[in-house]
Amino acid sequence: MSVERSDSRLPVPMKGDILLGQVLSVGDKISTVLVSAMIRPNKAPEIVPLPRVTHAYIFKKDANFPCTRLSDILKLGDLVLGVVKIDWFRPVFISFEGEEFGIVAASCSQCGASIPTPKGLNKLICPRCMSTRETKVSSLYEPVLWREIHRRYRIHIYSSVQ
Repeated sequence: MSVERSDSRLPVPMKGDILLGQVLSVGDKISTVLVSAMIRPNKAPEIVPLPRVTHAYIFKKDANFPCTRLSDILKLGDLVLGVVKIDWFRPVFISFEGEEFGIVAASCSQCGASIPTPKGLNKLICPRCMSTRETKVSSLYEPVLWREIHRRYRIHIYSSVQ
């Protein structure tokens, strides 16, 4: 008689899975992303809700964009789409290799306005204050869509009332 572990069927990010997440911290060489949803690229891609809070890391070399510091191209709050590159370590490591990976929704770091459309796959321009940022923009950049998916699938962490 075999005993099945209760968590054996929980979805865990594996190499090749696509993760949607929000940038939580940015340093010179590494960034932390709070993952809100996982997309399994099967015959019919499906969004898989995650049962617990999951983080991912992205290294400067995996951003697939020339920069001196990772903080030059990623900002707190950016929503990013990345592919799992390394899954044998937790948190997993993601990459922006491929034109569909990178930032999918961003706000201006100067004035906070939502940036509705990018200028190509390497530049974001704020419609309000006209500040520009060179970054790795996903070919799937669509802020309304990705913010809704992020809002729907993210795991909420509530602190106790003091």
